[in-house]
Amino acid sequence: MHALREEYNLGPIFYVDTWPAVSPTMVIESPDIAQQILGQHRLLKHPEGKLIVPLVGEESLVLIEGQKWKKWRAAFNPGFSAGHLMTLVPGIVDTGTIFTEILTEHANNGNVFRLEEAATNLTVDVIGKIVMYVLQMSQSSITSKPGVVLCHVHLQLALIELLPPSLLIV
Repeated sequence: MHALREEYNLGPIFYVDTWPAVSPTMVIESPDIAQQILGQHRLLKHPEGKLIVPLVGEESLVLIEGQKWKKWRAAFNPGFSAGHLMTLVPGIVDTGTIFTEILTEHANNGNVFRLEEAATNLTVDVIGKIVMYVLQMSQSSITSKPGVVLCHVHLQLALIELLPPSLLIV
């Protein structure tokens, strides 16, 4: 979005309208303005958020509101602190480098391939490295792919160990 803002000389707040794909989206590129909006106004979740219920369930952090949202958000806050996120950058870059090598190889060979599968493998590797401190190697053709199901099981086990018991009861 930053490149879009630069190219069209947009201010720190602008709309992106990609109709008919999705509804117009307001983009706020200023942390100060975002803090003002979030700190002064109680914003409700967009009604179209309900479209992802089949994917994430009704109790997803993306969809819940009020005190329940605050409780769960507080549990995840340390993981999203700027200092912690910066420690994750080298691992994400390493994993992304493998992805770019795969894309470059396909491009150089003129291959038609499923980008969805490559992107899913990248996602599994990043999540595995960040959340479970495990190198999944889903992008490597020489290893068996653990799949999203195994990643999900490891994530659940990690959450049980990390979160206080009071937060595990929904």
